[in-house]
Amino acid sequence: MGNNASRTTRVCLIALGLVGSMVLSAFPAAGAAPTPTAVGTISIGGITWTEDIRVTRNGAADTVPQITVDGQHDAHIMWQSSRAPSGYYYVKLNRLGEFLSQETFIPGRVLAGWGSTYPLGPTIDIDSQNNLHIVYDDGWQNVKYMKFDEQGNVLIAEKNVGPNDGSASHTPSIAIGIDDTVHISHEEYKFQCEDIAYDKLANDGSEIWIDRIVSSDVASHCEFDLIKVDRFSGSVMFTFGSGSGTWLARFNKFGVKDMPSIKLRAPTDYLIADVAATPDGNMHVVW
Repeated sequence: MGNNASRTTRVCLIALGLVGSMVLSAFPAAGAAPTPTAVGTISIGGITWTEDIRVTRNGAADTVPQITVDGQHDAHIMWQSSRAPSGYYYVKLNRLGEFLSQETFIPGRVLAGWGSTYPLGPTIDIDSQNNLHIVYDDGWQNVKYMKFDEQGNVLIAEKNVGPNDGSASHTPSIAIGIDDTVHISHEEYKFQCEDIAYDKLANDGSEIWIDRIVSSDVASHCEFDLIKVDRFSGSVMFTFGSGSGTWLARFNKFGVKDMPSIKLRAPTDYLIADVAATPDGNMHVVW
């Protein structure tokens, strides 16, 4: 999945569709359930897409949507809501735009960030069993991790990622590996005020390694980060901002940094970029 996209009051999804008649199935009873409507299609670049599908409908602000897609091509969407109770909410749709679940409240804590000027990397991903993995921080000092099933039931209760040592550890991003391992990047007070650190957990939440430094060859303060897993090779890719520009880094599947960090752009605005890899190992970056 890509970087977070935010809207001020509503979350909408444009889903890939098929030519033909598509109607939303009945949505289970819920306080903020969308109203089922017929879904039209449009052609963009020779590909047929559904028109915008309303995902939420309530009087509160629903913002910062994130989406991940499972092996059955179903879309899992999570967003932040200011309704009561406030926090993360989740819903599942198939690729025809049919709702497969009702809106589900996840935790009451979210990674709020510092506004649109400082975008965050993805904070949710899904494994092959359709379980949801979420990261956030406690505001400054500690990175937190939880695991839920599709119904919002807690499978792994909130746990600290790494030591609770009073040093700055925050702005985490998460990606699930091709073997269902959990990969987390975050800011960590280490060598040069703040570095970008990399943690790997087993699917049961146990630690495999903690605080491997991604930005060790970048001689400046580093902030804001995104992590992605190459679904072909299992390599782990990072982009992060710094006082010297935006950078790209990579670790192989064994946790070894296998190339020098590459400066993508010079402006010192701490912008992160999105990244994906092709089967030949080439990396493609957008911002």
